[in-house]
Parts: sequence; structure tokens; C-alpha cells
Amino acid sequence: MVDFLSSWIEGIAVSVIIVSIFEMIIPEGNTKKYIKVILGIYVMFSIIAPFVNNKDLYSLDISDTIEDYLSDVEVSAPVQKEDNNLEQIYINTFEQEIKKIVEERGFDVKSCDVEAVFDTESEDFGISKISINLVSRNENYGVEDKQNTKIEDVQKVDISVNNKQESKETDITPNDIKELKKFLSDYYEIDKAIIDIQ
Repeated sequence: MVDFLSSWIEGIAVSVIIVSIFEMIIPEGNTKKYIKVILGIYVMFSIIAPFVNNKDLYSLDISDTIEDYLSDVEVSAPVQKEDNNLEQIYINTFEQEIKKIVEERGFDVKSCDVEAVFDTESEDFGISKISINLVSRNENYGVEDKQNTKIEDVQKVDISVNNKQESKETDITPNDIKELKKFLSDYYEIDKAIIDIQ
């Protein structure tokens, strides 16, 4: 590289000296301006020509750079780990949001599990299943202002397997599940078939 630069500078210096000598010996007249243009082209050619003749000087060999990048496993592993962490955070946040929405609709939720596929090349990309396990209907659902509403004493509720007596106030009917599925399907714009409520 140093040899190239020194020969390049020598070439420019020689061309400038030659042009200066020609300008001194050219007589004044109409042809002098044309000769100056030709001498200017000569100087520009002597500046540019070494780069045109020496293509190896500015050619880029990126194959080594690509191989270094592809062989660097330490960089790709943390990125994959970060992607998995983000996916888990997304699922956890989504489960909490669903649980909150279902509880606002008047149900006590035991658990909410979401299964999702995050590989964009997969045909199953997106939410694949939502499983909600309900405990009971919330008796206070619909009570908007607890300060102005008189809450009566809780009556004893008998649940017996033999007599099949159950509390009708806390039962979750199939119609409740159907309405909840429809609400969640419309709210999240997903298919009802992937929502499983028990």
C-alpha cells in the first residue's frame, strides 16, 4: 500500500511538472486555451489511472467477514435466549389479561393457560389454544357502587352429592360458557374453537 501511494504521488508530481513546462513554452494565442484543456485532462488521467489499473487495491473480499460472522455462535445464542424470554413474557401477559377480563365478566378464574406458536414460517403461527378453568360465578358481579349498595348477610349454602342440592347463585351454566367464548372470540378476533373453558 505504501509503495502504491509513493508511486501515485510521484506520477502526479511528474505530470504537474510536465504541464508547468508546457505552459511556460506555449506561446500566447487562441490555441493556448485548448492546449490547457488537454494538459488538464492529462493531469486528471495521471491522478485516476493508478486506481483503474490496480483493481485489487479497492476490491472488497467479504468472504472472511461473513465466515467470522456465521461461525460466531456466542452472538446467536443470546439472541435466541432473548427471543424465548420475550415469547414467555408475551404469553404470561396475555394470560393475565384474559384472566382479568374474565373476572370483570363476573367469574372466578382458577387458571388460564395460553399456547402460541411464534415461528412466522409455520402455518400454525399465532395463538393455538386458550384454556380457562373457572371456579364459580362471582356473586357480586354487576354491583357497580359498593358504598351505596346494601350487602345482605351470606346465607348458608348446602351442597350435597346425594340430594343434588347446589347453589344456583354460583353455578356456571353452559349458556354462560357459550357467551364467554363468544365474548373472548369477538374481543381478540380469534376462532371460538381454540378457546376451551371448563
